[in-house]
Amino acid sequence: MTRILAGARGILARSFNLTWALMLLLLPITSLPLLSRLAGGTAVAPASILPLVWLVVWFVCFVFK
Repeated sequence: MTRILAGARGILARSFNLTWALMLLLLPITSLPLLSRLAGGTAVAPASILPLVWLVVWFVCFVFK
């Protein structure tokens, strides 16, 4: 059981690092005016919103842990 939890923590840590990398890569690209207009005029295109949602969920779980 402990191995499973350790493996899950490792996966969670890697996904957290990957999500930050995606945010740093996608936010400047998807905030370009042309791509913003193509996404319906939002300030942040959907490609950046998905990693941001995961980071918010992770942060809320971290705070209440």
